[in-house]
Amino acid sequence: MVSLVLISHSRALAEAAADLAKKVSPKSDIPVFAAGGTGSSHEELGTDAYDILETLEKAYSSDGVLILADLGSAVISTKVAIGMLDDIKRANAFLSSAPIVEGAIGAAVQIAAGSSIDEVKEEALNALVGKQSEIGDDENAQ
Repeated sequence: MVSLVLISHSRALAEAAADLAKKVSPKSDIPVFAAGGTGSSHEELGTDAYDILETLEKAYSSDGVLILADLGSAVISTKVAIGMLDDIKRANAFLSSAPIVEGAIGAAVQIAAGSSIDEVKEEALNALVGKQSEIGDDENAQ
């Protein structure tokens, strides 16, 4: 089964998004992991590549690991952590530009359905389409 890892500058935000993804999924036992925050209890804002690496190690699946990170240094720290994985695990780790909350929900539903990593990645990337359509986002929106 594909795993999902959510990384945020706020550990509480990553954990809340993981909890939401599990709750909206048809199966609550899908493998969703959260990382983020700094300090001994991860309560300070920031990211730590070693914390992310530890989470990626726990989340490893030969079916693939989809990783969603919020922004900036979370993406950089995640790339560093992926680079520290062994070759096999690195080949199964996929960092996506999908939005962390909407992407997590779409990915979780696909994971619960037993979808492949490619289908999970696609669903996460398309997660904003419905919202954008409903709001009517376009180039001229203010």
